[in-house]
Amino acid sequence: MAVSETPSKRVRLLYEGDLGRRWRRIEDKRPATYFEQNIVIGRSELCDRLLELLPEAEGCRILDAGCGLGSVASRFAEAGAQVTAVDLVPEFIEAARSRSPRPGPSFVAGDFVDSLGNQGEEVPFDVLLLTEVLEDYETAERYQLLRRIAASGVPWFYLAFRTVGDESGMLWERLSGSDTGGIREIDLLRWIHLGTPFRQTRQVKVHVRNYRVHVSEFKRDG
Repeated sequence: MAVSETPSKRVRLLYEGDLGRRWRRIEDKRPATYFEQNIVIGRSELCDRLLELLPEAEGCRILDAGCGLGSVASRFAEAGAQVTAVDLVPEFIEAARSRSPRPGPSFVAGDFVDSLGNQGEEVPFDVLLLTEVLEDYETAERYQLLRRIAASGVPWFYLAFRTVGDESGMLWERLSGSDTGGIREIDLLRWIHLGTPFRQTRQVKVHVRNYRVHVSEFKRDG
């Protein structure tokens, strides 16, 4: 990575090419391939599982990090949550605003960490949604993001990430041109337990053919 290229800039550039066009098809539910169809079905189930995990959506202040075209954010807003949805790609935010029902989420173009408060300050959100975001960052960068989340004071967050496996690797290669199959589940969860004040309280799995996602609820200890 070039010295002048920050992780957020690199991720933004990644989604301004073919990967961004594929995600538009997925979020518009008009998949062009078998693999994209799996993701469309899987992400719908993922939204269902997240809504089931959240104790009460009505009035809950939610920050949706890496919101894409806003499909997850809109589902939570429809359930009564007050959603701020942030993405690094301005084109995604413009599309999300145009397609979202009114009233709906508040969409912001930028890095979601800029919307987080700092520990000791008034916490601006009750819940952080981090769905299929960490996959776009290198290992050290993932841990840096998680440390920043821990420092924000947010009381709990929901984390969804694609897991390692032959099937998920095959899907990801066709989605992004990368050979990254996902995140090794036990390594990431162990690090969060040891390296942050969050403790996992519940978890579920989403598995639609070669779309494999682990979903965890984390609450701040104490």
